[in-house]
Amino acid sequence: VKMALPGVNKENIDIEVEADYIRIKGGQKKEEKDDSKKKFYFKSLETQFEQTFNLPTAVDASKVEASFKDGVLEVKLPKAEEYKARKISIK
Repeated sequence: VKMALPGVNKENIDIEVEADYIRIKGGQKKEEKDDSKKKFYFKSLETQFEQTFNLPTAVDASKVEASFKDGVLEVKLPKAEEYKARKISIK
C-alpha cells in the first residue's frame, strides 16, 4: 500500500493491521503567529484523516513493514502462510 501524505510527520501516523484490513490514521497541526503592528493573530489548522482498506487475502500482521520517505508512506503486507499457494507433489 502506498499513500501520499505531504506535510505529515511520521510520528503523527498510526497503522493498524488485522488479518483482512489495514487502517491508516494521522494528521497534522499547523500553528501560525503574526505579531505585526502590535496586534496578535493566532491561527491554528488541524487536519486529520483515516483510511481503511479491505484486503483480498489474510496477511501476517507480525511481518508487516512500513517506511515513510519524502511524504510517501509505503506499507508491505506479506500474505499469511496458510493462504500462500503451495506446490503439491504427486505420489
